[in-house]
Amino acid sequence: MPLYDLSDFFSLSRALNYNLSCTTSARHYVLKYVTDMKPLDPLDKRVVMRALEFLINSYKGKTRKLGPPAVLHPLRASALFCRAVRSIEILDLVTEMFHDLFEDIYPFQVEDESWCALIRQDFIASLWPPSDPGGGEVFDRLMHLTRRDNESYYEYIGRILDSPGENAAVVRVKLADRLDNTLDMRIDLDDPRERGDFFQEVFSTLFVKAARKNPWEEDHPPSAPLNGAWRLYELFKNAVLLSLIRQKGFVIAGQGFDVLFHAVAVASWNEAKRIYLHIWAYHQKLLGDPRKLLTEAMEYCYTDRINMVTRPDKLYRLDGLFSTYFDPPRRETHPPPKTREEMEEVRKAQTANRQQKLNNLYKDKNLMVEAAVAFVVIFQNFLQDPDYYIQGISEHGIAPAEPEREA
Repeated sequence: MPLYDLSDFFSLSRALNYNLSCTTSARHYVLKYVTDMKPLDPLDKRVVMRALEFLINSYKGKTRKLGPPAVLHPLRASALFCRAVRSIEILDLVTEMFHDLFEDIYPFQVEDESWCALIRQDFIASLWPPSDPGGGEVFDRLMHLTRRDNESYYEYIGRILDSPGENAAVVRVKLADRLDNTLDMRIDLDDPRERGDFFQEVFSTLFVKAARKNPWEEDHPPSAPLNGAWRLYELFKNAVLLSLIRQKGFVIAGQGFDVLFHAVAVASWNEAKRIYLHIWAYHQKLLGDPRKLLTEAMEYCYTDRINMVTRPDKLYRLDGLFSTYFDPPRRETHPPPKTREEMEEVRKAQTANRQQKLNNLYKDKNLMVEAAVAFVVIFQNFLQDPDYYIQGISEHGIAPAEPEREA
């Protein structure tokens, strides 16, 4: 299956969910879907089966934002990972299966050495024979893969990219995680790209004078937990990840890395087109002059400003998009938070601030249209230019890359 195909992704989700709902004897088939029927050593297979039972029991009753069982995420991410590699390394697969271990299963307390020693012992004993050192290596990878309380997303990605040779497996795991998160933003089984072609709609808007009606002739679908603004935010996170990978020169030929990088870029490119098609089909009445919106976005994208973080500017709607809506400036707290409770309060305030900014973006359908077009161009640049990344994104955060304009 193409890793970025939404229909195949839904089929994989259905198959896994169906077998998970059956008796325990169906675990064998869950494993087949995860591994894509690639061969495993008998001892490795026992470890993976124990890991599968551990996951199912640990995630019991938990759900994703859209409602499906939460265990589908690590299983699907593992399945995508297995489809990207020629042969399966057991340590890589189990790392992928448990990549959210400290976020979803154990409360993460990396500063507490006694806690880490206890969880490490429990985790290893649950999966590996006493004489096998693999469990310790996987646990260390998971520690490295987990975002710390005081880390920004940029610092977190920068840290896991610091040692390309040592952390190659961890970076591949992160790419598979982002790929699943990108595809897991919709519950409508009809792919908007199968009902309307993005490039045809853009061409018709620019060159055909006759107004086009909604070709789908349907009411707006029910509101989903993830609206178009949140989907654009997820695409922003992908742009950050791919930009930092490119900036740091992190390229591991083969081993599934290039396949997963390409799949994240294509999945993001396709999702940006879906967002545009949705707005065009259901929210045309909220738009200004569609032709003017596209020509303004085209003018912006044809300059170098599409390739950098910019300041808010009255000349272009897209200027300042990242800093205004996706990563609003953080308010420094005095004194800085020290305890987990204080850090959690700060995180809640940051989440509420981002929610408000994304709500504002969602209401501005004109900007949403241009932002969707901009992301189509951004991810096409990632696909076409092996040296492309967005300037102004670093492990320290985002900062405008263009010089100050004269007053």
